[in-house]
Amino acid sequence: MALADGRTLSFVDDDAHHDAIGAHSRLAGLGHLAIWAGLYVAGAVASLALATGVSEFGARASDWLALVAACCLGISVYTVDRVKFADRLTDPADRFAHPERHAFVYPHRRALRWFAASLGAVALIAATLVHPLLAVPVLGAYLGVHLYAGWPPGPDRRRRRLKDMLVVKNLTVALSIASLCAAFLLGVRPPDGDPASMAARMAIPFAALVSIVFADAMLCDLDDVPADRRFGTRTIPGTASPGLTWAVALAVQVAAGAALVVASAALSPGFILLGVGLPLTTFVLWLVHPRRIRDIVDVRLGVLAAAALALTHLV
Repeated sequence: MALADGRTLSFVDDDAHHDAIGAHSRLAGLGHLAIWAGLYVAGAVASLALATGVSEFGARASDWLALVAACCLGISVYTVDRVKFADRLTDPADRFAHPERHAFVYPHRRALRWFAASLGAVALIAATLVHPLLAVPVLGAYLGVHLYAGWPPGPDRRRRRLKDMLVVKNLTVALSIASLCAAFLLGVRPPDGDPASMAARMAIPFAALVSIVFADAMLCDLDDVPADRRFGTRTIPGTASPGLTWAVALAVQVAAGAALVVASAALSPGFILLGVGLPLTTFVLWLVHPRRIRDIVDVRLGVLAAAALALTHLV
């Protein structure tokens, strides 16, 4: 907009900010429905299975039920995070951080709550068919997402959310997803009377998955830096710098892959693809520097996990 003295005024909050995220609209469109987030959670389950040495994962019907449950639960929980359980709990930061997504989500928020509830029911049924006790982490995920960011931010310390705390934000996401994946894996591959052996086998892969999800969560925060600073959410890229965030995320994923390789007795081709593919694609993304990273990160793990499963069964 031109002013009388010839200067130009830019409305960053509205049109310019909205237009800046026009790229990758098809990918983003499915991202609005949290489809890629669901793919990420399912990919994390498959990744943990391969890293734990369950090379035959995917050969049983229960394995696919677990993946369906994980995917549906991921979509449902991330949708709830965006529409909340009620209108009064809506996070104003969402409009500023993702105006294109908000323009779709908010007018359809009631329908999306039913969408989330329906997928949650599918996840619950699929999970209990795998093992009845899996109902506990499935239902617990909804309590978790409410405790994480279930109300608007505010200056009052009593309104402080896990989402607003530096490092705690990413660690909460990483531990929640990794714990859910561990529960699903124990459901499809029970310890058979030797839980200590299974726990020992899963320890390093679990820690590696926590590290990988933590690094991915850091990268996703790159999309939200202006909004997070405006609404008091402390993140690593918002507190430090985007460059340091990329460096730390890459270092964490390289370290996680190296730990898995050292701890593994036998490296399957699919396992190698996962261990090398994650840090390699992070490096490529750092070189490319896409305008928006979240959907790409979510799709990346799902695609790598699917390719790793296919390679494991074919070779």
